[in-house]
Amino acid sequence: TTLVEAAARNGLQLIYHNPTDADIMAQRGNTSILAWYLDEEPTLRKWDPDWTDRFATFKQRRDRIHAMDPGRAVFVLDTPYIDPPWRERWVAWNNAGDVSAHWNYPLTGRTTDTVTGRRGVPETVATAVEVVSGRKPVWLVVQAFASPVWDWRMPSEAELRAIVYAGIVHGATGIIYFAYDSFVTRDGQVLGAAPRTEIDYGDAPDYDHDGKPPLTVSEDDAAGSRMQWRAITRLNGELARLAPAILSPTARLDYSVATGGEVDGGASASVRTILKDTGDGLVLIAVNVENKPVQVRFGFPQAAGTPKFIFGGKKDPTTSAWTETFEPFAVKIFSFSKLSGKPPPG
Repeated sequence: TTLVEAAARNGLQLIYHNPTDADIMAQRGNTSILAWYLDEEPTLRKWDPDWTDRFATFKQRRDRIHAMDPGRAVFVLDTPYIDPPWRERWVAWNNAGDVSAHWNYPLTGRTTDTVTGRRGVPETVATAVEVVSGRKPVWLVVQAFASPVWDWRMPSEAELRAIVYAGIVHGATGIIYFAYDSFVTRDGQVLGAAPRTEIDYGDAPDYDHDGKPPLTVSEDDAAGSRMQWRAITRLNGELARLAPAILSPTARLDYSVATGGEVDGGASASVRTILKDTGDGLVLIAVNVENKPVQVRFGFPQAAGTPKFIFGGKKDPTTSAWTETFEPFAVKIFSFSKLSGKPPPG
């Protein structure tokens, strides 16, 4: 109740984890609750012969919550395991909630070559979009943490932006950052992002009952966490400005993207794009999903007009067909306004 009241005072909404019937009845209709979040990582187990029983239990609980609090979303948070032997279960679970939501944390080791691949960000998000067929939101939980347990590392700002925009280009309509650094995440051996990260939060309950002391980090790591928070703040500012475009229909306009001499309408191996029609003009979002520079030749019909940078560039193109150099994991966003004769979005 205290958190719900705090959210209301600050114009925020909560995603409420594992509510009881009493919780739901107390908060039903409360606009400070965004959604009820039930199961976590339901397809995590490699082999799970009893999954259909748990799936049936979830659907019963979902329907009961809908009856108690009509209109509120109920969902689960899943893994990126879209390949066999998980796929059948993944498709079922991600189609059963009112939102399809999954995490994807691709950054391990010292460097990462790409965020695409068998379970890459473009692949998992595109699979979720296909599963829900445009009927439900798709939320992507992105990596904003480090953990020595699985060799996950804190993303650079460029990597964070690439992950987020790769998700958006392939159909994500919501982004969640994992995780806010606190004594809770440290108990799970995770360093998250926060504005005032501490080296050590002191004694805390053993939430996961693993018997291990909470994670303690260096001052450099704590500084990196605070930098990550500032990067997230900057990125959220961009997303807020772009929200009308992101949530607009995909434009029905043929254009080309060429890298390495090959041309593919709206996509390439390295640079992924989506073109949005806001009603006031067009917005092109382009992201390099690989850790290497690449030159890209864009080709648009003259009727689209001349593009102008919204984010990611210094010099506006001068024609509707132009070449851009994308640095590793770079994101570039352009607006076109000639089709409508109105000012560009943003």
